[in-house]
Amino acid sequence: MQAVWRKKILGMFQFIKTKARRYAHVISVFFHPPGKDSVVFIFHSCGSFAGMERNTLNLTRLINGDAYNIVVAAHRGPYWKVFKEQVPQVLLRRFPVYGRGLLRFVRMIVFLRKVNARKVVWLYNQVGDFSFSESFAAFLYTRGDVFIDHHNFPKSYESFDKMINSMPAILRSFMRYMQRIDFAIQHAMVRRIITISDDVKNELVQAWGLPDKKITTYRRGVDLGLFFHEESQKAGIKAQYGCPEEAVLFLSVVRFSEEKRIDRLLGSFLLLLRANTSARLLILGNGPLKGMFEKRIFKNRLLRDNVTLLGHQQNVHEIIRGSDFMLLASDKEGQSTVIKEVMASGVIPVVTRTPGSGELIGDVLISERDVFAYARKIRQVIAIKKEGLGQIKRALINEIHQNYNEKLCSAELLNGLGIPAKDGPLLGAPL
Repeated sequence: MQAVWRKKILGMFQFIKTKARRYAHVISVFFHPPGKDSVVFIFHSCGSFAGMERNTLNLTRLINGDAYNIVVAAHRGPYWKVFKEQVPQVLLRRFPVYGRGLLRFVRMIVFLRKVNARKVVWLYNQVGDFSFSESFAAFLYTRGDVFIDHHNFPKSYESFDKMINSMPAILRSFMRYMQRIDFAIQHAMVRRIITISDDVKNELVQAWGLPDKKITTYRRGVDLGLFFHEESQKAGIKAQYGCPEEAVLFLSVVRFSEEKRIDRLLGSFLLLLRANTSARLLILGNGPLKGMFEKRIFKNRLLRDNVTLLGHQQNVHEIIRGSDFMLLASDKEGQSTVIKEVMASGVIPVVTRTPGSGELIGDVLISERDVFAYARKIRQVIAIKKEGLGQIKRALINEIHQNYNEKLCSAELLNGLGIPAKDGPLLGAPL
């Protein structure tokens, strides 16, 4: 009995000791002299080292480190270590998102004080990714020097809509009205709202009522030193992954999550195989639904023999160059980085219709979001004669080189944020 009580007392003292240390650390932050000003980039993921992370990496490389410390704050995910190795010049910090209300507000203030933030940029947001407490804390601490970057249509509020669907019509309308007010208040506190494509901008204006004059579209580019056309690599990549030379090698670089619609991708590819199309499919990426789709592929002989899941790969640019076509069957994309990377590599993408895709490629390469329609579109594209495919490739490569050079796009974005680049002063007056 005494041992049990002794254990409880020791546990209680340990709990108090831990809490005391934590609060002492919080208080000490406000008494330490601040260091050099920082610009803080926040993105709500480190679950993969995909286009979002690569764009953030390259963006931070262009910042003049003499003017600001560069802090990247993200959730700690499977690729946290990979990101940390790739950006040694950046202070990588875990973003303090736990807690609610006042607690989240305080933690955000402490975090900003610790890094002496002077600008806060929420990168690659989807509507609802940040809370009122966080945005209000950032607004107060930086005196309004906060930027929100939306790269996709509202996603987080879909669960809210499902929740209120069973309510009476009047109450449902009221809840949606309050939701819009909350959204408007959060965005009233930011200096500028940035979008990745005009489609996303139009959605924010028309569906969510945000002021058009406060929103600016900045394109996100492609690293042309990494993604370029090289026809000679195709044979080597095909041989490496067991694809016959005469077969069509498809590639999909995608996260295994609900909105990416891997089920539609596999269903359309299965229809191709059943139509006696000689083809192989490589899927790069990880995600919460990967295990489920591994089992589904294993149970189907055609898929098991012709689909390979590669997970995360460091040489994604080489695999892209060795592929014939890229497939993407998503329901939601702001403007897919992968589409731009394969365009730069001379690989033809065949995708479902999502926001921003029409700004990149024409309707010839875009399908409606249906398994049978997508399979038909893929068959139509691979049936185009070699000369026609060559013209399409040249047009895609020219589009990227003219409008999506990452260095130029990132310099424009930094200029809009009022952050000096390494090459010298800002190009013009910040937004």
